[in-house]
Order: sequence, then structure tokens, then C-alpha cells
Amino acid sequence: MDHKAVLFELGRRDPLDWRKRLIVNGKPWGPQLSPVQVIDFKALDPAWLYVTGNSKAEMPEIRRAFLQRSRGYSKSTDIASTLLWSLVYSTKLLPGVVAAATQEQASLILDAAKELISENPWIADNFVTVQKAKLIAKSSGTHIDFIATNAKGAFGMRPKIAVFDEFTHCEDEKFFGAFYSSYGKETDKGAVCVIACNAGYGPIVTGK
Repeated sequence: MDHKAVLFELGRRDPLDWRKRLIVNGKPWGPQLSPVQVIDFKALDPAWLYVTGNSKAEMPEIRRAFLQRSRGYSKSTDIASTLLWSLVYSTKLLPGVVAAATQEQASLILDAAKELISENPWIADNFVTVQKAKLIAKSSGTHIDFIATNAKGAFGMRPKIAVFDEFTHCEDEKFFGAFYSSYGKETDKGAVCVIACNAGYGPIVTGK
């Protein structure tokens, strides 16, 4: 097995190792990662390994995360890196969705993914197709759709990968309820959910 193949297999077993070798801002990402980022990655990586079929361990208990970061603390990039890892390594077709109050907000993570791909072009060359509001794995067919709360068909979702970004800007309680319950239908199959927002905002969705 050549050097690149060895590194690829290491990345399959350890998403954090894969992230550390990504080029970000012209340099390997590993030395740039803060302890907070590493802790957050390690907390949910067993769930990502499980849902993508890359773990023989039992279904991990932690499969949901609330990620709250201050502005500029790499929230979008961190989530985008994990989605890209899932697209590269998933062994099966997984439907995924990134939702937000507006299409512009939903596209923040997509834009971060595109930026990562621009610095690591081998991802698009070999593994991921980039569309206007979607990322698709070339091998497994796993796809991540980026949608706003007014998206048609949103209430029919059954995502194995579910991300709700800019949560505190969402005023549509009905949509968020549908989003979360749709994810809930797949929890017994190892589905993963991340709710993300900036620090300093109280949640607008009240659950009344």
C-alpha cells in the first residue's frame, strides 16, 4: 500500500486525523486547531464513524450536539469538514440536510465546504460533486442538501445527517419541530444531529 493509500485509510479510521491534514489558510490544519475544536470533534466523531458504516462498535450514545461558538471561531468550517469527511468515507447512501432560517444562512456551511475544497482540490477531483445547494458523494451517493425553512418538501425529510445552523435566528417553530422530528425517525439507525449557533444569542424558538 503506497503512502497516499495509508493516509487515506488512517483518515477512514480517525476523522480528526483526516481533518488535521487538510490545508486551511495555506497550511495543514492540525497545528491551527484549538483545544476547544479538538474536544468538540472527538465528542461526536464516534457517531460519524458509526452512521457512515466505518465503525464496528455499538451505536454510540452521543449522536446529538449543540455547537455554540463566538463569531470567527470556525463553526461553519468545522461542520463543513465533518460533512466532507462523511461524503468521502461513507460506505452507504445517506440522506443529509443542512437547514437554516434563510437560504443565505444555510449556505454558510456550503461556502465553508467550497473553501475547503478549493484548498484541497483532490476532494472534488475524486470524491465530492458540488452543486448549487447540494454536495454529493461520487461513490456512495450520500448527499447533503442545503435548505431554508421555506423549502418545498422540507416536511418529508428523513435525514441520517441533520444540521440546523444559525438556530437562534429561526422564528419558524413549526419548521424546526418538523426538522427535529424527521431526524428523530432515524435515531434508531444511528442518525447524527448538530444544532449550531453563535454565542451571545438566546434561542428564538421557544417550543410553546
